[in-house]
Amino acid sequence: MTMDRWKKSAIDAFIHAAVWLLTYHIMVALAADSPSKAVYGILSGWWCTLYVGYVLKIDIRAFLILLLSVLLSELAAFYSGWNFYHDPPSEMSCDFALTMFAIGVGFASPILVNGVVTRILSWFSGRTAVETRGPGLSP
Repeated sequence: MTMDRWKKSAIDAFIHAAVWLLTYHIMVALAADSPSKAVYGILSGWWCTLYVGYVLKIDIRAFLILLLSVLLSELAAFYSGWNFYHDPPSEMSCDFALTMFAIGVGFASPILVNGVVTRILSWFSGRTAVETRGPGLSP
C-alpha cells in the first residue's frame, strides 16, 4: 500500500514537471516578441501546475520527489559543466547551493501550496481534505 502511494506520487511529480515545462514553452512561444517572455512562462507554469495539481489531487509526497529530482538535476548540470544559470560560479558555494535549493522549492511549490490550502480548508470546515475539493472531484 505504501509503495503504491509513492509510485503515484512519482507519477504526479512527473506530471507536475511536464505540465510546468509545457506551459512555460508555450507561453515563451506565444510571447516571442516580448522581453518578458521568460517571466510570463514562469508565472503561467506556476499557476497552471497549481490548478492541475488541485484537480488531480497531487499529494505532498510528490513535492518531496520533485524537489529531490530538481536538486539532483541541478547538481548534475553544474558538475557536468552544462549550466542554465546566468554567470554560475566556478565551484560550488553555500550561496549557490541555496540558490539551487530555492529554485527547486519554487518549481515544486504549487504542490505544497495545494496541500497546505486543502488542509486549512478541511480544518475550518471540519471535513476531510478530499471532501473540501468540491463536487465531482472526490474519489
